[in-house]
Amino acid sequence: MAAKGNEKVRIFITPQSLKGVDDLRLGFLESSNPRKFSAMLQLATLNAARTMVKPVKAAAPVRTGRLRNAVAARKARQDRPAAVVGVRAGASRSDTKGAWYRWFVVSGTNGTRTTKERGRISIKPIRGRDFVGKTVSEPNHQARAIEALNKTIQAFLSGVIKYRGRRGR
Repeated sequence: MAAKGNEKVRIFITPQSLKGVDDLRLGFLESSNPRKFSAMLQLATLNAARTMVKPVKAAAPVRTGRLRNAVAARKARQDRPAAVVGVRAGASRSDTKGAWYRWFVVSGTNGTRTTKERGRISIKPIRGRDFVGKTVSEPNHQARAIEALNKTIQAFLSGVIKYRGRRGR
């Protein structure tokens, strides 16, 4: 029963209701402007990957610091929207911004090597140290990355981050 002139409506906002609104807005954005939607997802995944860079740098086996300084996040080349956290190779062996030897450390080597002169020879095997994979798979780092992804999507939906399109580059 409602009192005359004094009708009150109570609206409760729960996280589930907000998620429903955001899902509706995301669905509308995806159907109305797919390019804008994919750009938003790409930016969100890149921001999530950037949260992993500092912990991976901290987990790097340090001798000279070159491997640690070469850890970076970048857009993935395939299956976008996606991002990659890893060790940059550098342009050459003398490039100090990269670590050309990264695969030796991360993946290791087996006990053989092929050369032009002598063919297949035995060498000392090196055990890999997958510090990138171990750090990225830790639950607290993944939770922080998901939080960054959600914050980026929320900022995009609220208008804090603007989509400029191809011409705005």
